[in-house]
Amino acid sequence: MKSFSLSHLLSAIIIAASILGGCYILKDNQRAAETNRYGPLMNLAETADYLHLTVAELNTIITLEDTTLESTGSYSGKMFPYFKIDKEIYVSRDELDAWIKETATQRKQYQ
Repeated sequence: MKSFSLSHLLSAIIIAASILGGCYILKDNQRAAETNRYGPLMNLAETADYLHLTVAELNTIITLEDTTLESTGSYSGKMFPYFKIDKEIYVSRDELDAWIKETATQRKQYQ
């Protein structure tokens, strides 16, 4: 049997640290790429892509929330964060992320 050497141990530690460091750097690059892909303000098609939903599903969410607000006069929780300029719908990415967290926490259902 060959004896265990300190140089082998150090080599293994250096390789492991390099792999972990590389994974961390790649993760940060992916997050930066997504930030660059979606600006702070997105149209409805970009929002649908960001959420991996269809535009029709987003329109359903908006319509259901607006209908609830109009019929009851109030809405519990955070509403889908959109605004309109002319007829185009825009969504704040930061507000959308907050809406996702609250909606998931409350386990809302849109049908």
